[in-house]
Amino acid sequence: MTVAGPFWIAAALLVLAGAQKVVSPRSTVDALRALGLSFPPVLVRFGAGAEAVVGAVALTTGWRALAGVVGLLYLSFVAFLSVRLRRDGDAAAPCGCLGAHDAPPTPTHLVITVAGATCALLATLWPVPGLLHALRDEPMGTVTMAALVILGCWFSMLAFTALPRLAALRHGTAT
Repeated sequence: MTVAGPFWIAAALLVLAGAQKVVSPRSTVDALRALGLSFPPVLVRFGAGAEAVVGAVALTTGWRALAGVVGLLYLSFVAFLSVRLRRDGDAAAPCGCLGAHDAPPTPTHLVITVAGATCALLATLWPVPGLLHALRDEPMGTVTMAALVILGCWFSMLAFTALPRLAALRHGTAT
């Protein structure tokens, strides 16, 4: 059993989301404040940078221990999203997961996050090659897989950002 592709998507999403929060932490600061947690932007940037580094190293090396860390990060996001959804419903303010991108917590967001946690935790049981190792061993297959990972990340980002906007338009609640 291999979970390489889904794990690589989960790790790449950590890199993307972490990098976006490093550049623009305000949405994350506000989302945490909505839960009664007060963190200065510099601390959010630091945490986001660590998130991006963990994702990048896990993606490129496939280390099992880091797959576990990725899984734990995703579980913390699951907890955060669950609390926000329970408190605010899916018409809430941005969740802060993607930096400046306007992405409210939605059930779809939660499902994708649970899938990321699951894939990462499975990667601790069934080791996943790192992207660099896979490129060395099977360059053409890895290039194809990398293209699919990019598509998976893009579809996930659309599910986080565009899908809630489309749902709001459909229900006539868009601003």
